[in-house]
Amino acid sequence: MNQSTLSESFGQQIKDLTAGTIYEVQPDEIDSPDKTMDQEEARIRSVMYNLWMGAQSKHLAKRMKDRQAAHYEQLYEFSYGVVSYDPEDRMVKGTENIALMIIDEKRAFAKRIANLYAEHDTFRSIMASLDEPSRRILTQYFMHHNKVDYETLRQALKKNLNKIEKVFKSDEQRKEDRADREEEEEQAALGRVPVMVGRVKVFMSKEEHQRHIEEQRALSEDLMTRLGLK
Repeated sequence: MNQSTLSESFGQQIKDLTAGTIYEVQPDEIDSPDKTMDQEEARIRSVMYNLWMGAQSKHLAKRMKDRQAAHYEQLYEFSYGVVSYDPEDRMVKGTENIALMIIDEKRAFAKRIANLYAEHDTFRSIMASLDEPSRRILTQYFMHHNKVDYETLRQALKKNLNKIEKVFKSDEQRKEDRADREEEEEQAALGRVPVMVGRVKVFMSKEEHQRHIEEQRALSEDLMTRLGLK
């Protein structure tokens, strides 16, 4: 089980759950340009997907944690068989660089596990914030996989839609902010600083930054000359 299979499982669940209801989408309607899902239904499906993934993420995290040691062992076995990489492809070579690659992969693997646990914590916090009838219905479906009538499930989600969306939006913003901080810390360790180029943030070394400033100054002076302002 991984996130891809969980996502596929959700798709099958939706198909089975909505079969025979007014919300069912027929196969020949999927690619039809004049068939669009109701906006409210689209929001409900999006929330359902996030809740489904959050409810199952703890199980996935445990599975990843159980095979963490085996995964690390595979990384080391890989390193034993690698002599070098093709320098023409600008790939790293040598045991020191391979060791760094392994460290990065171990860090990324651990981060994926931590993120999955965090997603489950978000799911639990959402459930705890709901009224008892809604919590019971949603927990039965998302946690225990009990059969629930789609209209009943839909009404519970609709009732709490704004609240749940707000939590997921806030959670997503925290993830983005944390990712930005981590990237800046990693780049700072390499002696690179964030620079806004237009509306895009890029990281440059001091030399690259100085060269960028000089290039922008030259472009500005050229433009002023062309406009006859200099």
